[in-house]
Amino acid sequence: MSKKPKFYKRIYILRNDYETKLTQADVARELGLELTTYARYERGETTVPADVIVKIARFYKVKTDYILELTDKKR
Repeated sequence: MSKKPKFYKRIYILRNDYETKLTQADVARELGLELTTYARYERGETTVPADVIVKIARFYKVKTDYILELTDKKR
């Protein structure tokens, strides 16, 4: 049985730690996503596609490896 990735927690943390305290709607708009889709990603209800992980990493200026919990170094 495979474990479900928990990197969605990193997405939540990034949004809430961001200097401007963004809402899910703010991030969804910036990424060109529907709010409900982004919210599902952040709650871990839907698998985040690779291209969206890249968009999130670019938006927050962090490594994709950080989002995927492969490292604790953001940059």
